[in-house]
Amino acid sequence: MAEVDKAVQTLQNMWYMAVVNGLGLNKSSFMLLQSGTPLPYETNVLWQVIDALPPKALTSVMSLGSLSSFYHNYGSLFSPVFAPESDDFKRIMGDQLNSWQDYQKTLPEDVFDDADKEIKAFSMWAKRHLPSHISSSAISIFSKDILNIVNASREKYRANSDFLHPFEGKKGPLYKIKISDITQGAIAHGPKKEIHLNSKTSSSDVSSTWAKGGVSGFLSIFSLGGSGNYSNTTRKFVSSDITIDATFQHVLNVQTFMPGDWYNSGFLNYAFKGKSAWSVGNPLTWESVFGPDGNLQRFIEGLIIVDGIEIVMKSSAIYSMEDRKEINSQIKGGIWPFFSTNASGGFNSAVNFDDQGRMIVKTTCPVGSPAIFGANVGNFPAYITNQNRQASTVA
Repeated sequence: MAEVDKAVQTLQNMWYMAVVNGLGLNKSSFMLLQSGTPLPYETNVLWQVIDALPPKALTSVMSLGSLSSFYHNYGSLFSPVFAPESDDFKRIMGDQLNSWQDYQKTLPEDVFDDADKEIKAFSMWAKRHLPSHISSSAISIFSKDILNIVNASREKYRANSDFLHPFEGKKGPLYKIKISDITQGAIAHGPKKEIHLNSKTSSSDVSSTWAKGGVSGFLSIFSLGGSGNYSNTTRKFVSSDITIDATFQHVLNVQTFMPGDWYNSGFLNYAFKGKSAWSVGNPLTWESVFGPDGNLQRFIEGLIIVDGIEIVMKSSAIYSMEDRKEINSQIKGGIWPFFSTNASGGFNSAVNFDDQGRMIVKTTCPVGSPAIFGANVGNFPAYITNQNRQASTVA
């Protein structure tokens, strides 16, 4: 890793630890979200943010549509996961059960999207392959079994959501949270918090955090995203002594993982626990979904919202007139550590230089224009296991 890469990473880790300590957050779950956008005005856009499946990184340079969707990944499980068969069905099928299971694997996937189609497929097979005195009872039991966890969950998913336009909420809300839940009172009751960073004394040790470091997406000092090549001004900045004093008038930690009626935690539990219920030959496997590098490893459990922002950052480096001109052209894309390429709502970053050429950056946004600052990241295997414990306790 080049020296400038190490310096940028060290500074980012330092900022992360300063944020955790200043805002009283949990380093076992907190992720900085540097999305470049304020809190959206519309609920359907908020749903897109909280439905995203986050990477394993302490900081995510995130934009809408850049990450995988939990809603779509959950829905894709109905293809590889077979419905459980009852003991009554297994008993009446006897030696013919394997033959039916082999035949199931040859059926088009759309058969399993509709309970009536699935019952019809079995009825036709049973009348051809089972003795007449068994087929009627087998069809009756199969029709009853079709209301099992997989099929019931599939029907629930289809009835309460629109796969092609899930964020529009025409059939039902994707998540049981609205923008008004945040903006109409909740954020105003969030406490005032301060963050202080001094590059000479602040800790950059992230070894005890949940992700142990890392930035998902390219992060420079004077731009959010980019070519992956650091500018000379960034190199000069990270080699200087830096202080940051940030004040947020209101900080709100809000739970967001509250899926709508399309979701069934029991089905997710069944898919997670039942490796034998996964079909052979499907591109989706238990390992590719729930394994260490699988699609469903992490989810956004909640958001950290801030309002009334003032950040003052100082660099001890001496910047030439040419440097200053370059910096002023670069900051149109945002400036570390709080990017916002959208200047609506009174957001402003002003760059000034003292008589010696040292840089002072003041970033402000008035109360009434809240922004998404970070997220609490949940772990799916742990979440599913915890749900099982809760269900057992209730039972």
